[in-house]
Amino acid sequence: MGEEAVVKTVLHIAVHLGGGAGKAVSGLAIGLKPYFNSHIILLEEPEDDRYVRTCKENNIKVEITTDIERMSKVAQEAEYVIFSWWGHPLSVYVFKLLSITKTRVFLWSHVNGLHYPFTSYEFIRMFDGAMFTSECSWDNKKWTEDERKIIKNESCIVYGIGNFRPKQVKEKKEYVVSRVCRIGYSGTVNFSKMSADFPQICQKIKNNFPSAEFYLYGKYDESTYESFMQWNELNSCVHFEGFVDNLEECLSELDVYCYPLNKVNFATTENALLEAMAAGLPVVVLNNAAERNIISHNLNGIIADDKGMLVKSVIEICTDRQLAERIGKAARKTIIERFDSAANADVCVDYIRSFEKTEKRRHEFEDLIGSGAGDNFLFFSDMTKEEYKEKAKNGMLDDIFRGASKGSVKHYKRYYNDAVLDELDEVDKVDGAWRLW
Repeated sequence: MGEEAVVKTVLHIAVHLGGGAGKAVSGLAIGLKPYFNSHIILLEEPEDDRYVRTCKENNIKVEITTDIERMSKVAQEAEYVIFSWWGHPLSVYVFKLLSITKTRVFLWSHVNGLHYPFTSYEFIRMFDGAMFTSECSWDNKKWTEDERKIIKNESCIVYGIGNFRPKQVKEKKEYVVSRVCRIGYSGTVNFSKMSADFPQICQKIKNNFPSAEFYLYGKYDESTYESFMQWNELNSCVHFEGFVDNLEECLSELDVYCYPLNKVNFATTENALLEAMAAGLPVVVLNNAAERNIISHNLNGIIADDKGMLVKSVIEICTDRQLAERIGKAARKTIIERFDSAANADVCVDYIRSFEKTEKRRHEFEDLIGSGAGDNFLFFSDMTKEEYKEKAKNGMLDDIFRGASKGSVKHYKRYYNDAVLDELDEVDKVDGAWRLW
């Protein structure tokens, strides 16, 4: 009997396994099981532990630590390290780890990099390889054409779809034009991602189609809720459903899926959109980069150039059964053909294995992005301290910088005491610069 082949380990490092990130990271770890052992290090406890439990049920070790020594030991023992990054403040710990530990490390970017947090050419090249979750990341305007060619040739697309099996998603069976039209949205229910015009979009749909009802699925905050409720027409027809365990069932009961994202957004794979399309829903989106890489206009969805066209398109689907059915069925076909988790995992396996002869090395991130939390924030914002302060004073900061999460200054301050962050936060409080959604 010959010796059995040693099964090599892939270490996945992520801040947490909550929400869409949890679905993506846990799903890939499970998908790699036929080829590698998977070990996951998290930097904080997830609010929702469903994906931690899923990993443990699949015999994948999950530990939670920010201890650099412990992380370094596990990273050195692994054949490959995949760092799932979405601009979270705790990523500072990972950059410190990689600066002192010899690894073979890959960026798996769960943001598109076209807006904050930006993925500069220099940042990507610090890794041994890079995996993006949307083709739109290759259109980064911060890169030169030569840089774009290099990155495109040396990276790959590994969607953040987790263990997604679109054929198994419950399919919408009936497309009925009725008196009531159920219009849905799911995912991030705040204006760091949704268009700030969404309440007005709903209001205009309601004015032109009085029987419209709106269902929003996902965690929301009070300010988002109030921004919808300020429109009297919406008080009784917009339903904030929060997280639901039976989203698939809920989607199958909708008539239209309306997904207007902020023009300045971090969208990539867009699991919420994929799930709606896999259910056979006709979808309407705004003309943004990530959505264009999923939807072909008027074939498997509608891409609206502005909110007026979006309102018109939603109403048209509500009143045209043949249009709704044609687009909905084409949407499901697209997702089944393009976004299956088994093929997605195979892409990842082939890609990281192509680096097996690459020497492990230290990756001096702190030389690039600085060692302080404030330096880290400014690097990914692509602004100097002075530029940020000037935009804040003039009320010119994008919405993502204004929230309590998604890598904002306030988000960073929950984890770090840092003089630069204090200075940036303070300027947002003066001269009435803080703008409520």
